[in-house]
Amino acid sequence: MKHIAFVSAVLALSVAYADTIYTEEGTVLVATVDATETNEFDAAYAAKLKENKYTLFEKRGDGGLFMPDDISDYMGAVTVRAGSLGYRKSTSLGSLAAGNGDVTVIAGATLFIPDNRTDSRVSVNSVSPLGKSFLLAGMGVGDMAGAVDIRSEQQRCPMGTNITLLADTRVRNRTQYYWGSSWNSVAHRCRLNMGRYVLRLNSEGSMPSFMMVDVENPGRIVIESSPSISITSSRLGGSESNEVQIEMAPKNASLTLSDIRSGVEFPYLPMWKLVTASGGSGDDGLSTILSQTPDYNFPCNDYPGITTNVIAWGGPILLNGSRLLNIQSKTSNHGGIALLGKVSGSQPLRVWGNRDDDGNAYHHPYLNLVCPDNDFTGEFTVKYGGVRLWNPGAIGNPSLVKLEGGEVAFDNLCDDFGALPDLNANCGLGVWSGHPSLPYTNEVRFGRGEWNSVTKTGDERLFWCSGTGAKELAVEGGFVKLPCRAKIAGLYSAQTNGYISAEIENLYELGGWVEGSEWCRKRDLEAGVRSPNQKEHAYNNYNYKLDPSNPKDAQYSTVIYSGYVWNNSPTNETWSFAGGGNSKYRLTIGDTVVYDIDRSANSTLGHGTAVLAPGPNYFELATFRRFRAELFDHYIGNWKHPLLNFAYKRSGDDSVVQAEYRRMEDPGDGSLFTFCLPGEEIVYPRHEGEVHASMQPDFAHMTFADGSGLDLEGVAKYVAASFTGWPVITNATCFAVTNRWTLRVADLGAKRLATDGSLDLSSATIDFDNAAMLPAFGDISYRIAEAKGGIKGLPAVETGISGRRYDARLSEDGKSLEIVRIALGMKIHLR
Repeated sequence: MKHIAFVSAVLALSVAYADTIYTEEGTVLVATVDATETNEFDAAYAAKLKENKYTLFEKRGDGGLFMPDDISDYMGAVTVRAGSLGYRKSTSLGSLAAGNGDVTVIAGATLFIPDNRTDSRVSVNSVSPLGKSFLLAGMGVGDMAGAVDIRSEQQRCPMGTNITLLADTRVRNRTQYYWGSSWNSVAHRCRLNMGRYVLRLNSEGSMPSFMMVDVENPGRIVIESSPSISITSSRLGGSESNEVQIEMAPKNASLTLSDIRSGVEFPYLPMWKLVTASGGSGDDGLSTILSQTPDYNFPCNDYPGITTNVIAWGGPILLNGSRLLNIQSKTSNHGGIALLGKVSGSQPLRVWGNRDDDGNAYHHPYLNLVCPDNDFTGEFTVKYGGVRLWNPGAIGNPSLVKLEGGEVAFDNLCDDFGALPDLNANCGLGVWSGHPSLPYTNEVRFGRGEWNSVTKTGDERLFWCSGTGAKELAVEGGFVKLPCRAKIAGLYSAQTNGYISAEIENLYELGGWVEGSEWCRKRDLEAGVRSPNQKEHAYNNYNYKLDPSNPKDAQYSTVIYSGYVWNNSPTNETWSFAGGGNSKYRLTIGDTVVYDIDRSANSTLGHGTAVLAPGPNYFELATFRRFRAELFDHYIGNWKHPLLNFAYKRSGDDSVVQAEYRRMEDPGDGSLFTFCLPGEEIVYPRHEGEVHASMQPDFAHMTFADGSGLDLEGVAKYVAASFTGWPVITNATCFAVTNRWTLRVADLGAKRLATDGSLDLSSATIDFDNAAMLPAFGDISYRIAEAKGGIKGLPAVETGISGRRYDARLSEDGKSLEIVRIALGMKIHLR
């Protein structure tokens, strides 16, 4: 008999030269091997198994035994009661026909596939006993080797497609294993009944993968020994009453969520709890969550308002480690993850992408935070990526939010996001591979609310396309850019459902300007980054109001989007538009009906052109859906995606080639869509008692370092409350100060405020950071401001110190402002 040595990473079985002891207990064949041996299966007994002389084969003894390569005729069961049992082929464990013998591993025993590098009878990707049922328990031989130990290179479904845990269980692998498989264009879904037990995954190489797995009775998954785990196209179950979790226990652990949507009706992972932990020092202690979805592929928008490809995690996340937890993307051009459940804990969190100048594919991950009860407290960094906040409270309670080439975007303009934490934006040079890289570009989009403080460093601009303000804005270098249409970026959107077709269809026919319509007065706002679409509507926290599969949905629906689309060129332009959806759909640009489609007779793509005048052009997209069961699959060509089928291009050739078009979505600064015109009073839906005439963020106080300032990009009139320093105000029409301007006494005579617009100080008061340093005697004057557009009004000047009397005066041309000392009893006339 041939004897082969098997060496596990944690269990060494030495070679011995004694026979395996075979015994028959009725229809049960028992093979017993001493602890010092690893043997091959006896050919005679293998033949008897193939002849089905037995109903059960059982391995006993602390030694090891290899199964025959082919006993595919054997219909009985296989049990590993003690020691280790190896298999090299898909046919080594008996018949693969459904219902034939289970493979059972008792606690303390190990089932293994040997290393293909040292065992020529094992081939890569060849061990796949599809159809077999595996019942697993325990941590393996010595409570370390694992109930299953895969020493070979990656295999397809090495444990079959029907697995049940009988107790807490460990599975080990040298490189990679697949619970399910979609290789060679053949999909093999795997059923995993966890029995609410713990499944420990121990890997020495690349990540183990849950691919196409349907989990029943979920328990807890613990990632051990610095491996990673990938979850692909899987249903993991779970419920509020059965809180289950994945634990990323060691340092360097990573979780990859890969294209869960493929082949899965409802893609995300409901109610699973992710618990992270990390140790070590430096980057050696990092844990990572990666999303891996198809590259951006128009049109693709799985969740309302999320324009990147995303995967959604439905359960809570406990940030329980000490080192950074990274949110990353493995998609080459954008990718993201939505965290729908509550995020708690104190572990620092980072959204971490790659630079587009690093020589690799560009990764720009987007983290979507949804739960309004998030309360995580660790430092939160967004580096070469973005975070989108879907509800007030979603940002949690981080000690600090840091932008390093990152974006913060708020979901909508309707809600006030209230008190927000401190925000630091590093707009200086990044460092890549130890060398200075391109400067960080940072951006804040949409939203209303108040940051506790905002600190901007570095020479690159911070783009503030948001209505959120701050108690304190500290500009320590460079400029904060305030696009003039940022606070009104977006569209009005109105939607109604009903059971009477004629009434709902009539709203479609009337359009958005229905006088006296209660429905129209209660319109929502869509933040500008969203594209009009026919399935989801506006702000509804991932709930599909228009989902035909939702039994609570009404049969008939009309949705109308309206606002203004902007042509930012100085001349007329002709643009092309195309789209489809629902029973009827109509696009109006200005006075032009671009298309008005009724598909009751046929499937038709709406397309056409419109001439856009410079500046704002009225925009309205109306859709009507006749039946709940209309599944949006009647489009022509490749414009059939149900979630986004409306696009444009800035040319007037009116083609129907989808690849030539792009989503019609505002980047967040109002450069494409605004829901009203600049200067109009803003009334936010569901906040009818509030009227906002201003379109600017409100900073209670601003502090400017030397050479820093504001880029107002043509804002008609920017009204500042109070500030300290000598800002440079560029692209300004008028910069007005309504409260206090605090001057640094040490800089008087050397520094001054400068603006290329006008300066309105008629309501301002000037004071000083240290009035005691002001000269008390002499003919003193300091030039403190220059405005190319002239200065309106004279500010009051307060020192708060008796004997330090100063006042303000204008130059003869009205473009410069000075402060002068007033001698006691002196009477002067200021111009």
